[in-house]
Amino acid sequence: ARGRGLAREAALLLGRWALEQPEIARLEAYVEPQNAASKALLEHLGFRREGLLRSFVTFGTTRRDVEVFSVLPGDAGSLRPASGGA
Repeated sequence: ARGRGLAREAALLLGRWALEQPEIARLEAYVEPQNAASKALLEHLGFRREGLLRSFVTFGTTRRDVEVFSVLPGDAGSLRPASGGA
């Protein structure tokens, strides 16, 4: 399913819905620093990189860093539609 825009559309629809809920003040995403595709998707949707959380998660016996991204309801251009609509 890679390359068909399914993750982009799902994130867009879910994110728009979530930010319309009055009790949700922000959306966060945690991404491994080397995951360029996920970071590009988040940035395309209007998420902003907030920083690096060092040794934040455990996979097996290994601690790994993650980058945190967020979007707020009032962010200009947040959760932009994919090119061509949506």
